[in-house]
Amino acid sequence: MLFLSCRLSNRTIESGISGRPAMLRKDNEADMKKEQWNEAPIGASATIGGFRLGFVCLARKAFDYDLARRMAEQARKRLGQIPGYLVVPQEWMIETLQQAETAARAFEEGRVEAVLVLCGTFASAELALHLAERLQVPLIVWTVPEPELGDYIHLNSLVGGNAVTSALYKLGYRFKFFHRSVDDEQFYQALGCYLGVIGLARALRGLRIGMVGARPAGFQDITVDELAVRKKLGLQIHTIELADLFTRIGGIPEEEAAKLSQRWESEHKVDGPTMEELTKTGRLVLALKELARENSLDLLAVRCLPEIWQHTGVTPCAALSFLTDGGLSTACEADVLGAATMYVHRWLSGGQAPFISDLISVDPDRNIGRLWHCGVAPASLANRPPIRLSRQYIRKTGVTTEFSLKAGPVTVSRLDSVGNDFRMLIASGEATGEDIPLKGTAVNVVFKEDIVDLLEVIANQGFPHHFAMSYGDITEQLRDLCTLLGIRIVSIKSY
Repeated sequence: MLFLSCRLSNRTIESGISGRPAMLRKDNEADMKKEQWNEAPIGASATIGGFRLGFVCLARKAFDYDLARRMAEQARKRLGQIPGYLVVPQEWMIETLQQAETAARAFEEGRVEAVLVLCGTFASAELALHLAERLQVPLIVWTVPEPELGDYIHLNSLVGGNAVTSALYKLGYRFKFFHRSVDDEQFYQALGCYLGVIGLARALRGLRIGMVGARPAGFQDITVDELAVRKKLGLQIHTIELADLFTRIGGIPEEEAAKLSQRWESEHKVDGPTMEELTKTGRLVLALKELARENSLDLLAVRCLPEIWQHTGVTPCAALSFLTDGGLSTACEADVLGAATMYVHRWLSGGQAPFISDLISVDPDRNIGRLWHCGVAPASLANRPPIRLSRQYIRKTGVTTEFSLKAGPVTVSRLDSVGNDFRMLIASGEATGEDIPLKGTAVNVVFKEDIVDLLEVIANQGFPHHFAMSYGDITEQLRDLCTLLGIRIVSIKSY
């Protein structure tokens, strides 16, 4: 997976996008121009791989066509600095339906994944609708501010774009709207973020989640409808029996597991667990990695209670922490949609390890919610490394992680489904980074949303008890993802 850094205002948000460039047929090169994007010179930009973006400008000669063309040329030049592939038809200033059809054929040949439609002037909404109907890819509708150049309207771009977005919305097409000038650098950064979201939506289709064991007894709230998830999101759930995991654990060489345990002992503070317990944890990590690799799994949801502890003699908390920190996001309690939410957070936060957590308490006076779990948070999120490796506070055996999480802006969300109704709870705030005297891993978050309303929405609307958290404000990208996939956004009142 490759990542794009989105610098908006004074904060940096990382978003991810992956894909391979598709080559154009040589016999079609007369009908289009294929421009290789180069790395953007704006701070902290990185490649977005082979994403293919189409570009046209809608303009009518009844308005200031020459001004619209000059602005569009400036936009094309700047778009050429964004990594990826920019597909531009030979005739890219569009005024007629015939020109729109020619552009659509060029975009089909170029296999574009989205089309940026610059509303250079007011133009017929039919042109954008034709592209949407023919291509079935998201349209990015871009209008520009009206120039102050005398006593008449030169472009009327905003009204034209308004007509386009209204028609697209009423017909159920996916789109994103921007109203920015062509020299606004924040627009190009925001555009890059949105391309990252489109890439994520694409990646989710065919994503393979390994469900290791069934959900634990009494955890009906994380029950998932496998076929509904596959139909709606394209996620594939691959089941693995715990017996297969235990067989695999038994086949892990002692020396390989010992190497891991020795590394952990040197990197962290071991307070309680024996080397035997660390080695058993190493076997569990290596077994899960092998199963993920052999079954082409992108993430895991593991039934952690009670059989793994009963069979191996160690709790799996630290193992899941190490797996997530190593790039294989792993949810406990066989929470499939919790794992999917973790995947979304990792993608949009630039590959940072996410934290799957419980909301265990609220403080209305400080508008704080405390997120905690028994020891699965990735060590990379610790406020004061090195972390402690200790015994699980209930089972009284190793191995679990123990630390408080670092300070910084965070986003908290949960993807969930009730029948065919897929929804996502989205919230954000600031992690305090303070030390919390609790076993396991914990963080206090001062939410932007009203914490009492957040709690009531979670309880009264039946959200599960797990929530994914990552550092950075990715709320807008999450909302864009929901819009693309037809997931209902659940809002909370601001504090």
